[in-house]
Amino acid sequence: MLQDKMTPTVRRGARWALACALALATWAALRPGIGAEWPAGLDKVLHLAAYAALYGLGTLAAIRPAWGLAGGLFCHGLIIEGLQSLVPGRMSSLGDLLADAAGLGVGALIAARCASRLPGPGAARGSQPQ
Repeated sequence: MLQDKMTPTVRRGARWALACALALATWAALRPGIGAEWPAGLDKVLHLAAYAALYGLGTLAAIRPAWGLAGGLFCHGLIIEGLQSLVPGRMSSLGDLLADAAGLGVGALIAARCASRLPGPGAARGSQPQ
C-alpha cells in the first residue's frame, strides 16, 4: 500500500495539506452564487479533479482504511451538496455528487498505480529489483 511507503514527515505534511484542501473546498462550495458563469460541464470536471486530489492527499496522509477515506470524502460531498441548497444563488446537484464519486474512484486508481511503482519500505534508495 502507498501509505506504507511514506515517511512520517510526508504523512504529516499530507495531513496538513488535506485539512487545508478540505477547508478551501468547503469555503469555495459554500460561497453564494459562484459558478453560474462557467461553461457547461466544467463544474463536473472540477468536482472530479478535486475529489481525486483529496483522495490522493488522504492516501499520502495514511488515512486507513481506504474505504473509510473514500466514505468520509463522499460524506463531505454529500453534506456540501445539502448545504448548497441553503446558500443564495447555489443549488445542490446529483451530478456534482456523482462527479465527486468518480473523482474518488480516479484517485484510488492513481494511488494504486503509484503504490505499485514505488519501492517497499525496506528497499535501499537507487536499488533496482533483480
